[in-house]
Amino acid sequence: MTYEDKNIDRVTVSEAAQRLGVTQDAIRQRVKRGTIKYDKESDGRVYVYLNPTMTPRDSTLENSHEELVGTLRDQVAYLKDEVDAWREEARRKDHLLAAALGRIPELEPPETTRIPSGEYGEEPNDEEHQQEDLRPWWFKWLGPITLLALALTVLNFLIQR
Repeated sequence: MTYEDKNIDRVTVSEAAQRLGVTQDAIRQRVKRGTIKYDKESDGRVYVYLNPTMTPRDSTLENSHEELVGTLRDQVAYLKDEVDAWREEARRKDHLLAAALGRIPELEPPETTRIPSGEYGEEPNDEEHQQEDLRPWWFKWLGPITLLALALTVLNFLIQR
């Protein structure tokens, strides 16, 4: 296989590796994969065809990569410092909150006092007390006046039907 073009250089594998800034094995792999044009002589020597504009990796690309990595490392360090600052702030606020809560006296449960149900503060007798306990919970909660209003509303509803 021969490749004739005036703008293409025919070089050995070692020369191609030097020009492209890669190893000879990398050039051989490119030949094997068919990603680079080549020519094989009868004696087994392999020649590679390179465009004269093909150069080793651009050093500015490597420098910009290193700069990017450096910038990212700086940003990671900054964010780690921010996380530490927020943790310290949260720890400080937790400490202040605990100190403030420690100053509030513990509320004692109120003593249970029974309000007498008799008139003028008289103590209820045992019969009233027992009757009061036998009433349903909703009667104690709603009271007799609300119960009467509810009964009248239901009665009125039934009459109108």
